[in-house]
Amino acid sequence: MTTSGVLSIVKDEHTFIKVVVGCYGFNVDNVAFAINDLLDSGDAVTAKTIYELSLSKWGCENCLVVMDATTTIGKEELASLYRETFDQPRFNPDTTGSNAGNIVRVVQWRPPIEYPDETASTNVESITASDEN
Repeated sequence: MTTSGVLSIVKDEHTFIKVVVGCYGFNVDNVAFAINDLLDSGDAVTAKTIYELSLSKWGCENCLVVMDATTTIGKEELASLYRETFDQPRFNPDTTGSNAGNIVRVVQWRPPIEYPDETASTNVESITASDEN
């Protein structure tokens, strides 16, 4: 039995990128953590980078679909339901998935913290470990 999964990156209350898998849905948390790391890194986040990252964690390109507002990577023929429900981050449009389960995760886009000037980041107290006990 397989488990399907949906992982959506939400930005400003709209779906920015949606990842749908028809198998290995139980790996959705591993992908979510990796996407959080990518978002925190400040690197470019595109449907292509999320597809490559998801493929490396899920490992099944036959059932992996990654979409943004204009691009779809994965299955060539998709039901119109994929595009129609894109902005519903918790909805799984994969009607071919199994009945074994559907795991859904939503990752909130958190832009990197920007400090107004370089001195603001130096106001954090530094703590060092000591060998004394």
